[in-house]
Amino acid sequence: MYPIRGKNLYLKKKRNNKVIVSTIIIAILVIVISSYSYALWSTSDKQEGYNQVSIGCLDLSVEDNKPINLVNAYQLSDNEALEQVPYTFKVTNNCNTTEYVSIQLDMKSSNTLSTNNLRASLTKDNNYVVWPSTISELEDSNNINVDGYNTAKKLEIEKIDGNTTKEYNLYLWIDEDTPYEQINNKTFESKIEIVNTEAPENSNPTKWHITYDLDGGTLTKINRTEYDENDINFTLSTPTKEGYTFAGWSGGKNLFDEETILMSIEDAIYENDYYVLNYWNTSIKYENGVDIIRNIKPNQQYVISFKGHITDERYYLRVHYADGSYFTTGINSKEDSEYIFITSIDKNVSYFALSYSNNGIDNFAYIKYIQIEEGTEATTYEPYINNQKTVVIPKGSTGNRTYTANWIANN
Repeated sequence: MYPIRGKNLYLKKKRNNKVIVSTIIIAILVIVISSYSYALWSTSDKQEGYNQVSIGCLDLSVEDNKPINLVNAYQLSDNEALEQVPYTFKVTNNCNTTEYVSIQLDMKSSNTLSTNNLRASLTKDNNYVVWPSTISELEDSNNINVDGYNTAKKLEIEKIDGNTTKEYNLYLWIDEDTPYEQINNKTFESKIEIVNTEAPENSNPTKWHITYDLDGGTLTKINRTEYDENDINFTLSTPTKEGYTFAGWSGGKNLFDEETILMSIEDAIYENDYYVLNYWNTSIKYENGVDIIRNIKPNQQYVISFKGHITDERYYLRVHYADGSYFTTGINSKEDSEYIFITSIDKNVSYFALSYSNNGIDNFAYIKYIQIEEGTEATTYEPYINNQKTVVIPKGSTGNRTYTANWIANN
């Protein structure tokens, strides 16, 4: 029999320059994979030692004799893994002041099971604190206070209000896509370490939303549907669809595919990081403008941000409302300037259009970017993406996003 064991270890306390760092080790996971079969026979030992400790304002506890139940932790989809019985622990702040707690995963150098093959998740109140993530993709931590452990990955910094208890569920499992030869006879040992820490720079960040259009596809790994700027880098998982090959994601937070639209305009060129448009010539071809977005949601405001300059007449961006009215904004400076426009809260947008001067002379617009987003807050510019198979959203990102899966039919 090849056991998966867990036990509560010890409390560690350090004082350095009057800063107290409190550490409690709440879990140890050992995975040994059978060399004879894909089946993994396993047992879960009971907790040994203390199940509750106190330091300063914080109590950290687990249920009496509660095992770390990681039975069938091998080669699971995210949904299957989250149906397993988790390891549950509680953090109680007995003081009136707010405490910030950093949760991290410490690992031994002797591990032979790659973190590329392991996934983890942490939940609280049936919500994700840590979305299902491959451990190797998590942010490194240099704050390791456990003897014998020399590698650590950050999970989350949690705010614990005064006189409050929070309960967490920890899940660890082997990625469903891991080949058998990469887990055969491998071992992995880790500990969850919790330390007091300082508040993040933004302790009350805006939650941004992510929407996916899978176009009939499915995901066995769970993609995030929300994030904030304190979150670590995370990568979108790849969907599948019977009879099709995934071509990549399109979209992002910018609803405007500026490269495709602007470079389709007659005589347009891309030069020195500008889209350069001769908009006397384009006015002849397009007359009243180029329709750029019609997939508009009702009762939704949009914010438009753009940057650039012109040589003479104004370069227009026109917002057309469902009631037939419209509003014209655009670039009107001969030096690079940034512009922001928010659509009316009282009107539904019908579509956006680009319009041009028609005064009979050559005028040029030099456009750095145009970004259109849902909401009323202009966030940092990011280009629209086209057919990217690997999409990484970096820490510090902002803005709601929509990603569409693109497919190629198999022959």
